[in-house]
Amino acid sequence: MRARWPLATLFLFASVVTATSVSLFAFDDPPKPDADDPKPAAAADDEDFMKRDGFTLRGQEAMDRLDEAYGKGFWTYFFDDGVMPRPYLVAAQTKASFDPDTLKKEYAEILGYLYQEFYRQYRTIADLKDVNEPVVVLVFDSRDDYKKVREEKPELRLANEEFIAGYYVPSTGILYQWRQSDLWHVMFHEGTHQLVDYATGRKVMQFNESPWFQEGIADFMGGHKSKLVYSEEKKGFVREFELGQFIADRFQTAQSAILGEYALSVRELVGMDFMRFKAAQNNQEGNSNNQRITGLVYAQGWALVQFLNNFQGGKYEPMFREFFKAELQGKGNEKSFGEIFLLETDDDWSEFNDEYVEFITTDLRRMRLKVDKEKKEKGEK
Repeated sequence: MRARWPLATLFLFASVVTATSVSLFAFDDPPKPDADDPKPAAAADDEDFMKRDGFTLRGQEAMDRLDEAYGKGFWTYFFDDGVMPRPYLVAAQTKASFDPDTLKKEYAEILGYLYQEFYRQYRTIADLKDVNEPVVVLVFDSRDDYKKVREEKPELRLANEEFIAGYYVPSTGILYQWRQSDLWHVMFHEGTHQLVDYATGRKVMQFNESPWFQEGIADFMGGHKSKLVYSEEKKGFVREFELGQFIADRFQTAQSAILGEYALSVRELVGMDFMRFKAAQNNQEGNSNNQRITGLVYAQGWALVQFLNNFQGGKYEPMFREFFKAELQGKGNEKSFGEIFLLETDDDWSEFNDEYVEFITTDLRRMRLKVDKEKKEKGEK
């Protein structure tokens, strides 16, 4: 994806830069219950207790601010209602054409699974704590609806939709998107950015983040397949997702770069810092070199995450998990990567890169052939 906003503005994920007002979600601390209050914590279902529950209060603050910014009635809210799982607060643009129950169920499935899978894989290795504040997701009815709001409300300083399918703003913690055919991939990708941010308590400065890792892990989680299975527990069909799947366009970009001899080496990829990547990413229009760098970080970042998880039966997976922890602590860089993966000399880096290239040109290529065969058998293009 491409963006053309100047480097001087604030940064956000999904190849966009904006300066959305930070004050929109600058929550006040919720009131603390009196120390001598006899009501036990077990009374969480009691109406009076819920009024004092910090999570519920913060959610209401978020909805009030959204109403103030967009106008009351613009959003239909799904929040802490027994269907939308904590910690999510989904605000969907109110339209006569959409069925709230269907939309709520769809987003509850996607976000609930993403949260569950993210924490299942990474909770223990990085000592992740559950998110205890509302995680806000805005869903516009269409790209055109989003564009109309952006043009009519310039004070919101929304990102230009021309080059994106959705985006996450770290400064506010809000994910923006609109309903579209590739909804699930966008939600898993941008939702991963959002979870990584919240999992660190939103304390790691973007300048300390590794572009290849941030985009690679988001695409790794974003690549998925799903199926409907019958649940005895729920007495009905539920959708199951399987993340970490093959992404054809990322593979094609990485393979073409290798064959064309313009691919980044692993050392170059992990050594690219945030500022250099954003300088390229945000100035792609009319600049083929910046377009190339941006595309390679996405594609080779995804391929590197696949490699570190799957090469030779997971040879590097334990080290990847260590690097994941370092990244969440703001310590993910070329130096820590070399230390974790035991790359001490130029020869070590070269041999490691050879394995990475081999994985792309053999293992990922076999994945591509398998996916193509499955699509052909199903009559898909």
